[in-house]
Amino acid sequence: VLYEPRSHLALNAYAGFLHRVRKKYNEAELYYQRSIEANPRGVQGLNDYAFFLCYIRKEYLEAYQLWNAALDIDPGHLDAVCNLGYLKAMCLADRNEAPGEDWWRGAAQADITRGRDYLGGLNQPLKQLFSVVSEGALDTLS
Repeated sequence: VLYEPRSHLALNAYAGFLHRVRKKYNEAELYYQRSIEANPRGVQGLNDYAFFLCYIRKEYLEAYQLWNAALDIDPGHLDAVCNLGYLKAMCLADRNEAPGEDWWRGAAQADITRGRDYLGGLNQPLKQLFSVVSEGALDTLS
């Protein structure tokens, strides 16, 4: 970061170091935000900040929105696809911290049309994972 203070990749890498190694979450969040400001279309930065928001801050809706923004830019970004799937499963398992059931049903329904674009060979495992969300709604992915 000292040598490349405007590099979104350097800012994101340093944010990850602060987050995962040093456990300095407030400082890490600032660097994740700076990374996205430096390159709003940086998919890895969006993915990593969403991961931070989901698992450290428990800000599920913001994480969901960032992962969807990343997938709008790069529909094949496997980290974002898997993280988004895990977020859905995690929130379903812990309803006390998750958005309401109606919100998740709507999100699952909205993802059906996008799913054809970026899920590819992951459709069957994800259909099993999300079957709780919306009975039969994901059958259209096949």
